[in-house]
Amino acid sequence: METAANPEYYVAICEDLPEDPRGPFYTICFVNDSDKPIDLLKLESGGFASWDDDIAYTSTTAKCFEAIPPKSSVEIERDDVGDFDFVIVFDAEIRLGKERKRLRFWLNKGCAFDKKTHIPVLGKDGVVIVGRRED
Repeated sequence: METAANPEYYVAICEDLPEDPRGPFYTICFVNDSDKPIDLLKLESGGFASWDDDIAYTSTTAKCFEAIPPKSSVEIERDDVGDFDFVIVFDAEIRLGKERKRLRFWLNKGCAFDKKTHIPVLGKDGVVIVGRRED
């Protein structure tokens, strides 16, 4: 059963290669922590940053992933630390047979990298972003 402390679906941000002299990069994954396979995952992402009264928007991208097994993940993208100057939003449509769920994930500016937790599905530490239902 899904709870706020134990979501079935979430976005995880993990720091990779922290000792790289060029700086670390961050892998953003969608995690299926449920006991059911996902037939289809549609993701649309975009973002924005604001400076005083000005707003800059990023381009919008769409991706689809099929047949995501239970207790597994898919890599959405890799970003460097500068990308987190923006608020990033992922809209997800999750299809489980005839059932559909819609979730929105907000990755706020800076992303609270000091709030890492161990993510068993990934086998490493990262930041967990829980989605809000959109349906």
